[in-house]
Amino acid sequence: MIKYIRKRDGRMDEFNLSKITAAIFKSFDATEAELTIDEAKAIAEIVEEKLEERGVEMPTVELVQDTVEETLIESGYVRVAKAYILYRADRTRSRDRKSRLMKTLEEITKEDNNTPVSLDKKDLSTSKDTLLKYGKEAAKEFNEMFVLSENAFKAQQSGDLYIYDRDEYTLSVDSIHLDLSKLFYGGFDTKYTTLREPNSITSYADLAVVAISLASHDVHGEISISHFDSSMAEGVRKSFKRKYFTTLKTCLQLEGVDTSVINQLKALEVKPSLTNKAYQVKEKAILSSIEGINVDRIQKYVTSLVQNQVIRDTYQAMESFLHQVNLAKENITNPISIVYGLDTSVEGRLVVKSLLEATRNGLGKGETPVHPVQIYCVKKGVNAGIEDVNYSLFKDTLSLAHMHYEFVDHLDNDIHTLYDSQGNRLENGDSIGNLFTTAVNLVRLAIESKGEKHAFFEALDHLLENVVTISEERLEILNHKKVYQYPFLMKEGLWKESENKELTDDLEDLLKAGTISVSFSGLEETVYALSGFNIESSIDSNNLALEILQHMKDFLEEVSKKNGIQYVLTGKSDPYIDEHFTNSDLTYYNIVPKVTDHVYTSSYHTLNNNKLFEEKAQAILTGGHCYKTSDILSLIGTNIGYAVKE
Repeated sequence: MIKYIRKRDGRMDEFNLSKITAAIFKSFDATEAELTIDEAKAIAEIVEEKLEERGVEMPTVELVQDTVEETLIESGYVRVAKAYILYRADRTRSRDRKSRLMKTLEEITKEDNNTPVSLDKKDLSTSKDTLLKYGKEAAKEFNEMFVLSENAFKAQQSGDLYIYDRDEYTLSVDSIHLDLSKLFYGGFDTKYTTLREPNSITSYADLAVVAISLASHDVHGEISISHFDSSMAEGVRKSFKRKYFTTLKTCLQLEGVDTSVINQLKALEVKPSLTNKAYQVKEKAILSSIEGINVDRIQKYVTSLVQNQVIRDTYQAMESFLHQVNLAKENITNPISIVYGLDTSVEGRLVVKSLLEATRNGLGKGETPVHPVQIYCVKKGVNAGIEDVNYSLFKDTLSLAHMHYEFVDHLDNDIHTLYDSQGNRLENGDSIGNLFTTAVNLVRLAIESKGEKHAFFEALDHLLENVVTISEERLEILNHKKVYQYPFLMKEGLWKESENKELTDDLEDLLKAGTISVSFSGLEETVYALSGFNIESSIDSNNLALEILQHMKDFLEEVSKKNGIQYVLTGKSDPYIDEHFTNSDLTYYNIVPKVTDHVYTSSYHTLNNNKLFEEKAQAILTGGHCYKTSDILSLIGTNIGYAVKE
């Protein structure tokens, strides 16, 4: 009589006939066969008899399962045997993934417990960092085990495509563009309290960091503050007005006169500001009725004093903003960016001037602030030409390293076009952010097509169809999330039309304001392999690359019209994905000279790349791309829409 079995991990366990019976009965149920638990038990008993006849005192789990399959087939239950095989395969898959998860967590533990080569504080892992890694890896494994369809899982595992952010697959959207002016008006709620509308540049800067922190709970990708200078400029105006009346009241008190006139001045339609001469005229007319004071002297003194205070406060607010954002990155994993440059008001210009100065001065020990990524908008008539009012500020940005630039006049850009720090582009102000991204392995298609362009494009269409199918599966999950699960973005109306929704409503209608991105890797290697490993000229290379990009764009635009949600082609620069696809292809094709013998080239770069190709490519990439160059000025007047200064 068999008493024990040997499990896969080597442990000994009790031989339990009821477990075998239950597994067989589940297979009956899967085929909708009208068989009873007693019949399943009878087959299990035959399995036990066979094992005893073979003289195996402690059979392995695999031997028991093999014997079950054999017995089912011999008993005429072929369909049930197939269902049992599938059940067994599914359990094996689940087991393997759990084992993989445990191995991953073990590797994280060992890695974080080892003394790092560099003791630079930014490279050290705290206990909270390790816990976060555990959580992300566990979520990723759960989604792969229980959420991804078999099709999606196989495509990801094989290296045909890469599904970004699988740890956040069921939880949240990728990125968001925040409009602080809309958020700050009237104040806003947090989970535990309500914040009043800010009334100074200091509180504007502080609440901007609070907004970033709250948004990080609702999205897993980039948090970008659009029109940062315009939003902060309102804080400067409020600071000036409040300080002006406070200082004026103090001066009048020192002069020994009645200060009730302040209420009359506050009631004026025009308000004191850095440049508002109309207010000065009206104020002088009112103050002139008070005997014994020198109005001109008082106005000059108050204006000069308050201007200096506001200039100082604005610099300190921007310096504090940079410090707080970099400190917040201790707990926030999201990329953070701010977009500015188009505000021509004195207040907006002061914000930018202060921000650039604070950036140049650095953090506590002079370190260059890494966060947030600063995106400067360049536009003719505003800052692109030497005669433009903001030109000096634009020139000032060129002395800073790693600045990003959006060229508003080029491509289809306008003042409503938004970019994040990866160059991902939203075409208009109605788009809120990116929902999620999937990258495709173009190189594999080219290798398998063996130089046949027609076969390549057919395979590309098939792969893109699969991307759309997987995207629809993911979107279906997010569609059924509730408004209350995203209290900051939805309740505060930061997501388009969310203010009109009840807390228990689904997100389905709201998510249509976002975009779904499709990216790719190794266009240079794709062109080389597709040409039969023989590129005659860079012109041929670039033309074929543009043809591939245009084909993908056309496909996604058709899908967008059909599905009612915007799919965009994005030139995403991601070394991890390039390496992932390269390693995947090496397992299939080994070394292919000039193709798999190096890590694939990021994004859309091709042989003998040049600016002309970049311009044409960016016109096709509706999702955007980040062009890297050391000469930003040379891009003015070209059709490159987004660039980063190297």
